[in-house]
Amino acid sequence: MQVEAQNAPAERPAAAGGTSAWRLHALTGGLVAVVVLLLGGAGLLWARHGTAIFFDTVAAGIATCF
Repeated sequence: MQVEAQNAPAERPAAAGGTSAWRLHALTGGLVAVVVLLLGGAGLLWARHGTAIFFDTVAAGIATCF
């Protein structure tokens, strides 16, 4: 009997596969939402301030990071 128990395939809980798929979908949805918000904000800045001020603002932000 011990030989059979050792050779038996490992069982996975049924909920594990569903939980990881749900987390993947939630993460993907969250990343898409962040990208859409950032692009929308950039579009609003561009429309309100024009190209010159928009690019100056972006360049200043990038320079601050480095």
